[in-house]
Amino acid sequence: MEKIWYVYIEGKKEGPYDVGDLRSHPKVTPDTLAWRPGFSQWVPMRSIFELIEVFKDEELKDEEEVDNKPPFKSLKPIEDDTLALRYEPPTFYLWIFVAIVIVLYTFYLLYNGQR
Repeated sequence: MEKIWYVYIEGKKEGPYDVGDLRSHPKVTPDTLAWRPGFSQWVPMRSIFELIEVFKDEELKDEEEVDNKPPFKSLKPIEDDTLALRYEPPTFYLWIFVAIVIVLYTFYLLYNGQR
């Protein structure tokens, strides 16, 4: 790998680095500004296609954490101990529905009362 990447950390330009160096650098984050010959300006590393692999391990850790969490808080197993899940919407949506019905009914009464 070529050492073509420069990073801007704590007010200092550092480099040149290759991708492996950037992966092991303790202060490099996705928001670290990077530059290489051919770039017109410094760019956050998260938006540079060639540097995506620097943070690939971190993304995998994040994905593993997400995979371990249930997709919805309101998913509950069905009582017959099958693996199927039943979705129960949060009560918040029920209250919004009730409020919309009340508002629509009020407008209906006002409209019919003007005739």
